[in-house]
Amino acid sequence: MPVETTVILADSFETLSSAFDGASVLGIPFDPNRLPEIQSQAKNLELSELGIRNEKAAGLPSISAFYTNQRNAQRDAFDFLGEGSWYPIQLVGVQMNIPIWSSFGGKEKVLQAQLTRDRAETALEQFTQAAALEYRAARSEYNSSLEQRIQAQRSLDLAERILNRTRIRFQEGLASSFDMTQAQNQLVNAQANFAQATLRWFNAHLRLERSLNA
Repeated sequence: MPVETTVILADSFETLSSAFDGASVLGIPFDPNRLPEIQSQAKNLELSELGIRNEKAAGLPSISAFYTNQRNAQRDAFDFLGEGSWYPIQLVGVQMNIPIWSSFGGKEKVLQAQLTRDRAETALEQFTQAAALEYRAARSEYNSSLEQRIQAQRSLDLAERILNRTRIRFQEGLASSFDMTQAQNQLVNAQANFAQATLRWFNAHLRLERSLNA
């Protein structure tokens, strides 16, 4: 954004605060299965389990059966449309395939598939623990920022009351201009602290929502 661009504030702290419902987000129980990262890792683990079953099935014996039925004329001349005799031939068979020479290679593939499964299981556990730690950190940050915002609001209210009393005393000649300036500076500092505390609360609220995928 260029420096000369005029920035117009469209929302106030009150408007933004109304959009953040802390009670609702704090009432959501933590469930790592709602997070896209956990869902992706769980799917990888499921696929790796299927990979083990597939490699084990590849080393199992296989059996197949077949059946054919045909008729042959077995004639010297081409008269298939005639009334000559037809000789039926039926063939039934069973074929069995037992992988003997490839058994060692099959065991190696099964071990590789099991290693892939173990890695996927470890990754899922790590992602789950990391998500739980992030949720606890986000919840702690939210509670801390909320308490800081409440304290900043109290300090702001106190600074406003002090300024109002100082203004009355100044009009009655009981306070100097220095007292008036000091009270105004205290109010400005309180307003800045409240703005910073509110911003930290907004960010903490968003972080907590992301940790819950809410």
